[in-house]
Amino acid sequence: MSAGERKLYRKTHETISKVTEDLEGAFHFNTAIAQIMELMNMLDEFKLVPDSIPQMKAVCRHALESIILLISPLAPHIAEECWIALGHEPGIMSAGWPKADPQALKRQEVEIAIQINGKFRGTMLVSTGIDQTAAQESALKQPPVAKAVADGQIIKVVFVPDKLINLVVKFK
Repeated sequence: MSAGERKLYRKTHETISKVTEDLEGAFHFNTAIAQIMELMNMLDEFKLVPDSIPQMKAVCRHALESIILLISPLAPHIAEECWIALGHEPGIMSAGWPKADPQALKRQEVEIAIQINGKFRGTMLVSTGIDQTAAQESALKQPPVAKAVADGQIIKVVFVPDKLINLVVKFK
């Protein structure tokens, strides 16, 4: 898959997972609808044309079918009409709830926040599961961070894996 297709596929399965959690027991309808809208907006960014590659069409169709299945408990009549328009047999409620693919939910890279003395200085893209030493080295290569730390000494590093790195700096 291309990077865009992979991103849409991951977002589709993240949405399935989050909407399932929101509708099972907690009944957080507003957040479920918000998640579906985010997926719809991402799907809208893909400009499919008749000569688009089949893989792109398949990923977009999967996302669209998932959206329709996810809205079916909230708007059953509209979902039924959309389901039939996609060429499926009538009876969306018998189609079954979509399942999130655990492999699609795994990320190879994450964006972590960089702070200096608790003040946000930017973000960086790193491999998932990066250790503190590698994260610190990568953060220090960022121009705004290198400039801010140049006049001081790092006395402590607060690291939350896959979330943030905070460099506590003592300035001279």
